[in-house]
Amino acid sequence: MERALYLTLGTPQALLRDRQPILALRASDASGSFGIHAGHENLLTFLPAGVVAWQEHDGSTCWCAVADAVIRVHGGRCVEIAAQEAVTAADRGTLEAQVRTVRQQEHEARRAARSDDTRLQAQAVRRLAAWMMASAHARSDR
Repeated sequence: MERALYLTLGTPQALLRDRQPILALRASDASGSFGIHAGHENLLTFLPAGVVAWQEHDGSTCWCAVADAVIRVHGGRCVEIAAQEAVTAADRGTLEAQVRTVRQQEHEARRAARSDDTRLQAQAVRRLAAWMMASAHARSDR
């Protein structure tokens, strides 16, 4: 595979691709959209939340939504992406649905955490109020 790039894609939770041969990759950073092919110059850049797409050797395109990612290209053939979050799919429509599902799950988890926080704060306030009332009552009995 003379024209091959080798893609490694990972998050703190999982290695999603490990030196997978690909033909080309497209991504966007703060300066705009760019493409990477075999022989690309060395590159290191930050990818904010966005979509990365790459072409497989069979001609199909794979899609990946990333958040807070760094992409490194070195040796003209190695493409490494380290992302805080990444969701992959075989087509863009499926990717969009998966991202919506992940975002909904994150929203529900944040909502549950806020509810737990509110419950714990209310419980602490009630205990503090009860302690203060008992302390005040004990002082008045003296």
